[in-house]
Amino acid sequence: SGFEGTNLAEILKEKGVKRVYICGVATEYCVRATALDALKHSFEVYLIRDAVKGIKPEDEEKTLRELEDKGAKIISSAEP
Repeated sequence: SGFEGTNLAEILKEKGVKRVYICGVATEYCVRATALDALKHSFEVYLIRDAVKGIKPEDEEKTLRELEDKGAKIISSAEP
């Protein structure tokens, strides 16, 4: 997670950030952990679907559904 062992959440909140847009690899591991931590810190989480990549397609889809169920929004990089 990008939040683990850092004061990233504090810094973002001090700057008035309310939304976090996440991209990266691997969806089932690092992306998932970062998204869950961002949700835990009460950020609106947007996962950019065409800017993440999983290790196994079936696990990636399962992870995306899990994150969406927990409140993350799955979007495309083409969306405004």
